[in-house]
Amino acid sequence: GIMSDVTFQTETMNLQNGDALFLYTDGITESMNLKRQEFGDQQTLQCVTAHASESTQDIVKKLYTDIQQHADGAEQSDDITMLCFRYNSSNNS
Repeated sequence: GIMSDVTFQTETMNLQNGDALFLYTDGITESMNLKRQEFGDQQTLQCVTAHASESTQDIVKKLYTDIQQHADGAEQSDDITMLCFRYNSSNNS
């Protein structure tokens, strides 16, 4: 990373069949509208939760649409990066 004095902790998580993981950069939550209001954590969580049962592509598309609507024409000031995947176990035992 760009900050050499930062330490990171390693964690492990077990996903169950059908679980989804959504990763994103702060450009999502810090997206601003013309009134300089951020999109925010709560709005991000609400959108992802509302569409959690949909395909991972649809989750990303719908969140991006919500961000664009929130921006209402304001210029993007940071990257908007999202990754969403769903674990589908193929273990038949």
